[in-house]
Amino acid sequence: MGVKLWHIYFIRDCKYVKPEPKDKLIIVTSAIDGEYIGFFINSRISDFVRAQEHLLECQSYIRASDHTCLTHDSTVSCDTPYLFTEDDLSDIRDAVSDDAKNVILRAVKICTTIPRRYKREILKADTDENDV
Repeated sequence: MGVKLWHIYFIRDCKYVKPEPKDKLIIVTSAIDGEYIGFFINSRISDFVRAQEHLLECQSYIRASDHTCLTHDSTVSCDTPYLFTEDDLSDIRDAVSDDAKNVILRAVKICTTIPRRYKREILKADTDENDV
């Protein structure tokens, strides 16, 4: 089937969630070195992020009305990209709306915490919505 860029996936027991893995929705934006770059979708912005301007500007909003898999408006945490394998990405939920994609790309462009090579791949892949 292939992984679709700019789609929302459900990850059961996501290993990147600390202190204990839990279920997460993520947005896959691009691929690098045989893995896929994704950002967490969160219910809210944490107090820690709110207190740090350089992290706060890396958050973007995604509307539930544009995405059937969301039960409420949420945020995309673009400050920390995570790598996922194709095996991780078996439960596709929804395509990302054009509005949400544009807001995410704006956040990625200004975010200073994303490694440069990841940022390049995300911005390069912003027009490639085909299967990888």
